[in-house]
Amino acid sequence: GAVRRFFAHWQPELGILAESELWPNLIIEAGRREIPLALINARMSEASLSRWQKRPQAARTLLSNFRFLHAANEMTAAGLTTLSGQPIEPGGNLKHAAPPLSVGAAELARFQKALGNRPVWCAASTHKGEEEIILTAAREVLQARPDALLLLAPRHPERADDIAKLIETHGLSYGRHAGGGTPGPGTQVWLVDTMGEMGLIYRLSDIAFVGGSLCAGLKGHNPLEPARLDCAILTGRHISSFANIYLDLFRFGAAGRVLAPEKLGKEIIRLFADDAARLAMRKQAKDFALAQSEILAHVWDGLMPLLEGGNGNGK
Repeated sequence: GAVRRFFAHWQPELGILAESELWPNLIIEAGRREIPLALINARMSEASLSRWQKRPQAARTLLSNFRFLHAANEMTAAGLTTLSGQPIEPGGNLKHAAPPLSVGAAELARFQKALGNRPVWCAASTHKGEEEIILTAAREVLQARPDALLLLAPRHPERADDIAKLIETHGLSYGRHAGGGTPGPGTQVWLVDTMGEMGLIYRLSDIAFVGGSLCAGLKGHNPLEPARLDCAILTGRHISSFANIYLDLFRFGAAGRVLAPEKLGKEIIRLFADDAARLAMRKQAKDFALAQSEILAHVWDGLMPLLEGGNGNGK
């Protein structure tokens, strides 16, 4: 069949499968040829685990072909432990082990000089319907902190012209990043209308509101990016795509959740006014993000014996 032709042609010496890619024919053929296999960042839904639990012998036979099993979360680790008959620890999600977003040193220095000691907050990855709420919050923040600056970075920069009109209707002074300048002393909103700028924006911000979370139908965006870059983090109610990370951040006091959109401004004002709370949130967020980077070392430790011709997982 196709699987045997694949092995005969390529003659692999090691196979690494990721997440939920469990292809029985490929796995069994690799086992028959004694090719070491690893399953990394395994993520299985309750429905998937339930299906395998109805066929425990088939599941155990299939999983016995893996020399290293790495589960991305506790539910998958518990399921794989039951199905494989060997203890599998939750090693954490590899996607959370990314390095900090990059930035050009010269541009960062240029913006830092322009901003000085102004209180700066950003609204990142915002979607249609959120900017109205955020700009209302910005007006409220300016009442308390007239020198505050909002860095507004929509998820889709092609919406920038419409957002610029919205800023104007709120009576706020603004500049656009695509113009190549920097915010002046009177700039109240800096519209980030180019891609790939979040490494700069998060480094400039004391507080990061992570968008995609204020309006029904949205599911949130990655909070680890601002966490790695010393931001105090806020988000809205709708965060289902990153619920596990956010729940951990909330538990450690590393992020705050704005359940009522009209309270966003008050929350920004509170954090600007309370240095101790803001700095504590930043530290907790960064410590949590750094801990995620250890996941890569865990996976590498599991793969090394296979790369060296060993068995992994103690086999």
